[in-house]
Amino acid sequence: MAAEAIALGASVVGFVGLTGQILQGCLFVQNFLQALEDAPADIGVLRSELLIFQASLDAFKSSLNVVGDDAVGEDIRLSLEYSSKAINELRKVVSKLGDGSHGCMTNFSMVVRKVRISKHVKTLERARSLLLCSQVNMSM
Repeated sequence: MAAEAIALGASVVGFVGLTGQILQGCLFVQNFLQALEDAPADIGVLRSELLIFQASLDAFKSSLNVVGDDAVGEDIRLSLEYSSKAINELRKVVSKLGDGSHGCMTNFSMVVRKVRISKHVKTLERARSLLLCSQVNMSM
């Protein structure tokens, strides 16, 4: 009798574990399909952010040219270099994706590269922060 109860308990635990794994797999597939659907818009957002940040960076460089190279500190020079590098690295990744209008393969490529793209987006965010700090330090 005790052996049957243990066997029944083990069967229930096994069934619950299997059900959990199936639900986890379904959630993964759902998230993947949603990411495929969102990919074209995400590519557009990345392209826009790159253009905006590049324009801001160019405007800041122009204002520095008016002030002169003597007023440019090391922190400003380093943040400009870091920002340019961040833009160029993300631009390389985004250019491989095309414009997002080439259908399923472009979307699939975006989803597969999502981790790499996220890393570059975080680098770009750090570059923005560093550039902002440099601008604040310059205005003081």
